[in-house]
Amino acid sequence: MVESYEPGVHQFIPVELFDKAGDRVPINYYFFNCTVCVDAVLVSHSEVSWSQRLVEPYDPFPRVDHWDKEILSAQAISGHHVWCGGLFETNGIYVSDPLFDDLKRAKIKYFKEKPLAAIDVAWRLEDNIQPILDWVKQNGLPTVGRACRFLKNYV
Repeated sequence: MVESYEPGVHQFIPVELFDKAGDRVPINYYFFNCTVCVDAVLVSHSEVSWSQRLVEPYDPFPRVDHWDKEILSAQAISGHHVWCGGLFETNGIYVSDPLFDDLKRAKIKYFKEKPLAAIDVAWRLEDNIQPILDWVKQNGLPTVGRACRFLKNYV
């Protein structure tokens, strides 16, 4: 179903499963690797938690927990159907409303449903990750971790 919305974008890694008798399970299973990361959570409109890492590089990072209220930038997510957060660590992936509706119709199970609002506001770096920018100004660009990978695109 994901492939029908975003062909060739994400990775589906085949996994062979075997039953207790050692026979291969005849159904195809895959590990799913979401390859699209989008910074779209509008911090000033959302309720997100900021944390300080307890291990190196000790940089602040935003964490979006499943109980937080998230408002997304419609401009940032436009054209995407499956994505994960960029700088924001989340407890899952995001899917577009059309794909979500198809998943429900197909009775795909075992995922938590959390409808989110999206508003027509641009996602701007300085409006959404200022604690990280302040930390980088004082300490320099982190050399490891999630923030390092994504900050290279911005600073």
